[in-house]
Amino acid sequence: MTSCSHIQNTLLGPYQENALPDNERAVVRDHLDACAECAREEREMARMLHLLHTRVGRHEPRLDLWAEFAPKMAAAQAEERLPLPERLRRRAATFWGNVALGAILFTQAVALNTAQRLQKYLLVDPFLDPEENT
Repeated sequence: MTSCSHIQNTLLGPYQENALPDNERAVVRDHLDACAECAREEREMARMLHLLHTRVGRHEPRLDLWAEFAPKMAAAQAEERLPLPERLRRRAATFWGNVALGAILFTQAVALNTAQRLQKYLLVDPFLDPEENT
C-alpha cells in the first residue's frame, strides 16, 4: 500500500489535474477510499484548484519584441545620420564612461582583497568579546 505522505506530496496534485496514468490513478483512488485524512486533503485541494481555475484569469503575458526593439533601432539609425565628428564624440563618451566604470569596479575589488589580506595584522583586544573584536 502507498504511504499517505507519498500520496499527498507526490501523487495528489497530478491526480487532481488528471495527469496520472490509469494504474497510478486507481492506486490513488483506492487509497483515498480507505484513508479519511488523504480524502480530506483531496477535497481541500479540489476546492482550491476550483477557486484557482474559476477566479484567477488565464492571461498569457505578451512579449512584444518590436515595441522594445523599434525605439532602439530608430536611435541607432538617427545616430548613423549624424555627422562623423558628432558620432565619434558620442562613441568616445560612451567608451570613457565604460572605462571609468571598469576602473571603479577594479578599485573596489582591490580594496576588498587588500582588506581581507590585512585583517590578520589588526590588533585584537583579548578582553573584549569575539563579536566586538570584528
